[in-house]
Amino acid sequence: MRRSGSAAGVFLALCAQITTPADAAATFYWRLPNTDVPGDIIVQLPQKLPDQLMAHCNADPSCLGFTTDASMSLGFLKSSVATTQPSAGVDLFVKHSLPSAPRLTLMPVPNSIHTGNESVLVASPVDGFSMLLQGDSADLRAAVARYIPLTFPVAGSTLVKSGSRLLSAAAAANSLAMLNISVHDVSASLSLGVDESYTLTVPADGSPATLSAGTFFGALRGLESFSQLVQFDYDSGLYFIPFAPILIADAPAFPYRGMMIDTSAHFVPVPVLRHLIDSMAFAKLNVLHWHIVDQASFPIQSHAYPQLWNSAWSPRERYTLADAAALVEYGRQRGVFIVPEQDNPSHADAICLTYPEACTFASCQTWTNPLNPAVNASYALVEAVMREWQAVFPSGIMHQGGDELDTDCWLQDPTVAAWLTANNMTTLDAYRYWVERTHTMASQLNQTVMRWQVRARHAEGGARSPAWLVHW
Repeated sequence: MRRSGSAAGVFLALCAQITTPADAAATFYWRLPNTDVPGDIIVQLPQKLPDQLMAHCNADPSCLGFTTDASMSLGFLKSSVATTQPSAGVDLFVKHSLPSAPRLTLMPVPNSIHTGNESVLVASPVDGFSMLLQGDSADLRAAVARYIPLTFPVAGSTLVKSGSRLLSAAAAANSLAMLNISVHDVSASLSLGVDESYTLTVPADGSPATLSAGTFFGALRGLESFSQLVQFDYDSGLYFIPFAPILIADAPAFPYRGMMIDTSAHFVPVPVLRHLIDSMAFAKLNVLHWHIVDQASFPIQSHAYPQLWNSAWSPRERYTLADAAALVEYGRQRGVFIVPEQDNPSHADAICLTYPEACTFASCQTWTNPLNPAVNASYALVEAVMREWQAVFPSGIMHQGGDELDTDCWLQDPTVAAWLTANNMTTLDAYRYWVERTHTMASQLNQTVMRWQVRARHAEGGARSPAWLVHW
């Protein structure tokens, strides 16, 4: 749901459509409980339901509203509603012209959407709303369990109010009470380019809505759209969907729809990362680029190099590999997969604090210390972290960073300078060598490599082209 409907008495707009003549469809009423209008009576009628009194008032151009008095079993059509007074047990209904309907807002806008001009009531879970699954799975059941409270976040809604009956039984019976969900392939794995398409139909007559998808991930996107369609009117206490009938046929415009978060410069607790993934799912984003490590800190566990996370901001600001695996699964259940970034060879200060043998000379005076391209220790560390992350992050994509390398530091380091001379290499040659070697490591682990575009620019003219470049 995520938003309320117009405060202008949507329930009564619905009543007019359901119970008044076609030429009165452009009339709706405000309901003011425990309020009376002294005098100004056009006609006194035996007590009737509000929708019946509406029909009488709509048929009389001089009628501006009506009151119901339960204690007297009478209804009164009113020629004026300007002066009111409190009165227990009396409800005032004030006639208004139909306001502009709220816009149907979905985020993102579907590929194709066709709408009508009707509003359909939606039964709340209290009133029996349900989602019927065809193509069942544990993932799909869990998604439905999540989306019920997201779709119906306001407690206490019922179609027929006790004491003051707002809708006729016929109107309540026409409310939408079921969403049929069918999924062709419930076992498809989350990957870039997985089928996320879906179709969603909402009839105007209260018959079941239908959601059809090729995969579980398409069903997730359809559930999100349905939750955004359902709105709540606080005046009437009812859920409804405007602009029915609705037909949506949707699929992502882009296979990669992501955002990045840096947990090296600023540690982000796991619960906050879960909230971020929830927010991404609401917007139908599917890739979280997790910039886990950088020069500021190396906050994630490594079994192969157990001292690495000693460079975290504090002992409590760290992630275990189990934390990362649980976050990956949390994202998968919401259609979000995680691409981890191990920035290298630059931005290595955090690594150098714990494993200086992999780095350039400690007194190298640059703003960020890089790894040493001339020693095997640096490559062994990078590959070991790759292997550990491969087991945790099943996306098959690994970001290798590569931005903002200050090659002057390599020239200042005696071991690197000697290695460059012995191999007749420039610092740009060394950069290309690093790219080639680490790219080969990732390829041998069946990982698609991502890099910042500045790395490709530095390494152009001979280095292997990475699969993806990320511009910033």
